[in-house]
Amino acid sequence: MATNFPTGLDALTNPTPTDTLASVPHADQHANANDAIEALQAKVGVDGSAVTSTLDYKVAQLQAVPAVTIGTTGTLSSERSLTAGAGITITDAGAGSTVTVTQAGLWNPTISAGGYIAANSGQNGTFSPASGNLYLSPMFLSSSITVDRIGVKGGLYTAGTLRLGAYSFSGSTFTRLFDAGTIDLTTSNTGKEITISQTVGPGWIFLAALVENATVGSGSIVQFNAQTFFSPLPGPAPSSLNFQRCGYAFGSISAGSLPATRSLTLSAPEITNIVPQIALRIAL
Repeated sequence: MATNFPTGLDALTNPTPTDTLASVPHADQHANANDAIEALQAKVGVDGSAVTSTLDYKVAQLQAVPAVTIGTTGTLSSERSLTAGAGITITDAGAGSTVTVTQAGLWNPTISAGGYIAANSGQNGTFSPASGNLYLSPMFLSSSITVDRIGVKGGLYTAGTLRLGAYSFSGSTFTRLFDAGTIDLTTSNTGKEITISQTVGPGWIFLAALVENATVGSGSIVQFNAQTFFSPLPGPAPSSLNFQRCGYAFGSISAGSLPATRSLTLSAPEITNIVPQIALRIAL
């Protein structure tokens, strides 16, 4: 009989000492054994086999696969075993599933629930922005966070509200992430917050404040003033640099909602050295 190997196993007849050569044909015994041996050799393969179905070829390919070592920068070397460096977590969901590699935030401090983070830094003070002005203040988040409050400190306007929210930024376009609604600028000059439920980051976001239907009177809003503070924001050419940029300001914005998008003119961007001091609260 022809061998069934390697797709199946052979059922060979073993002769007993009392069997005659006729009862278990001697030639068939040799032919069957030879067929099986040849099938085994074909399956195993010769040293250095180039036949892709042989075990020799497959083992050689496995031995030649390099490992990948992931360091703290996330750079992949020419190796292929996954080694978790500082701040890196490797999660294996099991055979046939995805291996997820994540890196802990490089800057975001651990802030307890209920703690506040501000959108910028620089010299503190107050200013009295007029109606229709939209201010965007940058904040970098190295990981996503969930926030439940957004707020500013300001008031004593004769009339008006301040609409708060946030934008993402890509290329030269700001895209609204959320519009939190408004706070009343006519009440006492105190901290004012809006309840939200938003997850933001990672990456750059811009906290937004739009002055609506305002009559300034004696009112003011707590600000960040760049002075000598310099943020890595798209701005004018070196010949026009004054090292005073901590955000963007756009005029003549209609009340009622934050614009869905806003384009930045990179050749002459609306750079400002004064923006409202906007804070987010880490969700409880």
